[in-house]
Amino acid sequence: EASFPGGDSKWRRYLESNCNGQVASDNGAPEGTYTTVVQFVVDKEGNISDVRSLTNHGYGMEEEAMRVIKKGPKWAFVCINLGLFKLDCICLIDLIQFCTGSCVVGQVVKV
Repeated sequence: EASFPGGDSKWRRYLESNCNGQVASDNGAPEGTYTTVVQFVVDKEGNISDVRSLTNHGYGMEEEAMRVIKKGPKWAFVCINLGLFKLDCICLIDLIQFCTGSCVVGQVVKV
């Protein structure tokens, strides 16, 4: 299993602190809530790779979500007698577009 250093609450805090919630409004998105879905792989050293978006809302949202995930720190990878060398993760990030814009993290699903 892979996890962000410090657990899920630190992961949410990292994304909320580093994600530019203004990117959608800066690119003309209408007000609303947009959930971006980003898939990535964590290898046994905790490196993130193969980051790709599974949604396409436009307005720069997916690019921003992928940027923040790519620049993050290494993850902790724990494997107990399974012989796994990488783990696919899917991250759901809710971008709530109002006048001020904000970035709210949904959940990380490990597959």
